Amino acid sequence: MNINYDKEYYNQALNHTLHENNIGFFDNLTHVFMVDTGIEEIASFDEDFDIFDDIKRIS
Repeated sequence: MNINYDKEYYNQALNHTLHENNIGFFDNLTHVFMVDTGIEEIASFDEDFDIFDDIKRIS
């Protein structure tokens, strides 16, 4: 794993958490990682993921 990518994921997630939406940091971090790696579905009971149009939550 490249540390520069990790740092960028954290920076993007922090920005989303502070300025763009009302969900938690780790949900944003998961979303940033999923989008960057092309993952389109997540198995979760966490309804916070429903705010994203570019991923689908499977419960």
